[in-house]
Amino acid sequence: VQVSHLQRLMQGLPASFQVKETRLDWHVRVPILILDFLPAATPSGDHFPPIQVDVSMGDLDSSGVRKGHVDRLIQGALSRSPKAACLVLLVKRWAKIEGLNKSFEGHLSPLAWTLLCLYFLVVTDRLQQNALTASGWDVPSPPSAQLCESCVSHEELAEFFDMVAGFQKFLESREKDRRGPMGIRLMPDCRPLTGRPDDPAVFFLEDPAARAVSINGVNVARGVKSPEKWRHLLSRCQGAAKALRAGANPADFFARRLAAGAPKAALRSKARPMAKNRTPTDPAESSELPAASSE
Repeated sequence: VQVSHLQRLMQGLPASFQVKETRLDWHVRVPILILDFLPAATPSGDHFPPIQVDVSMGDLDSSGVRKGHVDRLIQGALSRSPKAACLVLLVKRWAKIEGLNKSFEGHLSPLAWTLLCLYFLVVTDRLQQNALTASGWDVPSPPSAQLCESCVSHEELAEFFDMVAGFQKFLESREKDRRGPMGIRLMPDCRPLTGRPDDPAVFFLEDPAARAVSINGVNVARGVKSPEKWRHLLSRCQGAAKALRAGANPADFFARRLAAGAPKAALRSKARPMAKNRTPTDPAESSELPAASSE
């Protein structure tokens, strides 16, 4: 229904709007139109740059979950752990640099990367299991200085990437048994879980917001359908872990795409904080954290 409304809207757009992008595919939880509004020229002939607008319809997403619910759950968890917020920020930055953060291109969405970070923190006892059960809209985000002081170490980041690379076993198991995609869930506890048999994805990551309202089996990673792309992503995670343990420069690690192999550098202390006392200067670094559900 939402898609049909958006398609009708496209057909009746005034000339001052141009469709820049559509995200109406089946794997998109919230179908949207991305429009450019073209302001009229001034009497002197000056032209203003276009204004980008995202348009969606209705209060619920395609799974029947109220829009924004997953963001509230995630913000509640992040606000209770500065280390969690730091890990999410760094991992999402890395995924963006690597080109692995767009579900409509067959990769994990920013939301999926965020949930993987929270799963990692819970299963390694760095975050309480119930951190996802409370709304975070009324909890202030930790200040930037606190994020720097509580930032994750090289080794903690490497452990995260090792965990994701280890999901290769889920793909191998599915190819052998021909069942639904294997993966994980975060609520009511963090553990492996198998998705629905008719789910064409190769990895399953259950949406905790859907589970919280008794809607089970909603796959946040439903756009990951290509085994080759999934293996590529897992390989990049494995390479990231090796690079971190080999002493990759933090500034390089989150500013450009690393080579496939670990760099030849002296091994640094595994406990050394990542980017401690550093204030992000790239707007993408400071703006990625709140947009957890972007697909």
